[in-house]
Amino acid sequence: MGEGFHPETLLIDISIPSSSMTLDIKPHVIYILHVQLTMKSYTLKKRYSEFCTLHKQLLEVTGCAPPVELPPKYYLLNIFSKPSLIEERRRGLEAYVIGIHRSEDTCWRLSPPWRQFLKLPVYAIGRPMISADNSAIQLSDQSWMRLFHETKSLLQEAKRHVSRRGYLEGAIASQVTRVSSIKGFCTIHSSLEQLSQGLDNRNIHTSIGERELWRRKDLLENMKREYAFLEHIVYNNNQIKHDIPSSIQTWKDCETSFTRCNLDRIPETERTRELSSVGLIHLQKDILNKQDEQLGAFLPILRKQKEIVTAIADELDMQNDMLNELDESVQKTHLKLKSAKKKSEQLK
Repeated sequence: MGEGFHPETLLIDISIPSSSMTLDIKPHVIYILHVQLTMKSYTLKKRYSEFCTLHKQLLEVTGCAPPVELPPKYYLLNIFSKPSLIEERRRGLEAYVIGIHRSEDTCWRLSPPWRQFLKLPVYAIGRPMISADNSAIQLSDQSWMRLFHETKSLLQEAKRHVSRRGYLEGAIASQVTRVSSIKGFCTIHSSLEQLSQGLDNRNIHTSIGERELWRRKDLLENMKREYAFLEHIVYNNNQIKHDIPSSIQTWKDCETSFTRCNLDRIPETERTRELSSVGLIHLQKDILNKQDEQLGAFLPILRKQKEIVTAIADELDMQNDMLNELDESVQKTHLKLKSAKKKSEQLK
């Protein structure tokens, strides 16, 4: 059966109590992010570049800057030799995340980048939904159904955005579609939370009965799963046709796939001709296990290459920024020398 809103996923507090330094391929500072939920707590290790990425994503999704500015970069200073700079940045990053968490505007907390940055459950939010008189929002039977159908319509519209050919091809125009889809998902997420809380209301329990209550919970849970899948597609911008569930594919696509499977029958081989149905299943399992082992041996190599590429990219970004600063300094020095030369000629 479906389940309603889980209060243990509510974000209570967030802080960055400490930092540490690692000496991997490239030395860098790790900031320890402490996340306190209602029923549990955990810590995350984040680099400063990850906070910068979060900031860019929040600007892209919400269209406005968070309430607290992100601490600036230090290009020409060796931050590793100055613990005071590390501590200053730690306090700035802590103020940044606390500002988002405690802000009256929920647009940043409801955005997918924020929840994925904190590794929050899909339906966890920064604060419970409350009304103007600080009481929990309560929905009547009719208002719940009306909100459910409105949310379902928004979800159908999001499906159409995802399944558009231009969006899947990743064209420039598709980036606009992606941003608008993420903003729409923030609205859907808020509505899903309100629907979940509405089913927790005891008044609605007595008015609709237990059987209807479980039916609505199942409908809501199915909608949540669909929402989570579509949100993952839009946020990661990594959609391919076979990743879209059957509810999004057109009947024509399904019919074409079915016809192709019937026409293109896989021929028998010397290895499979003498095997029974049970033997074929065991053979397939052996092949899959062998492929899993090969994949498991290949994944560490990919992770290592990814770390190297990330380190190179960070170094190039820093070098480019340093060159830009140096170019600005040279221009300023040139102007000062030119001004001093004019003054010396006037004195002669």
